[in-house]
Amino acid sequence: MRLPVIPVKGDEKWELLLKIVDKLETRETKKSLARYKITPVNKAIEFLKIIILATFFELELTPLMR
Repeated sequence: MRLPVIPVKGDEKWELLLKIVDKLETRETKKSLARYKITPVNKAIEFLKIIILATFFELELTPLMR
C-alpha cells in the first residue's frame, strides 16, 4: 500500500518545493523554455512540476503519467 503525499505546513521539504514551483511559473522561466523551443510552454511546466514532485518524494513516475 502506498502512503499519500500530504503537504504539511512548515515542513522544510514542502517549503523548498513551493519555492521551486514558484520559480517555474515566472515569466523568465517561460521565456527560457520558449527560447530553447520547448513548446507548449505551459504543458512543459506541468511536466516539470510532476517530475520535480516525484523526485522530491522518491515516487515512481509511471503511475503519475497515466
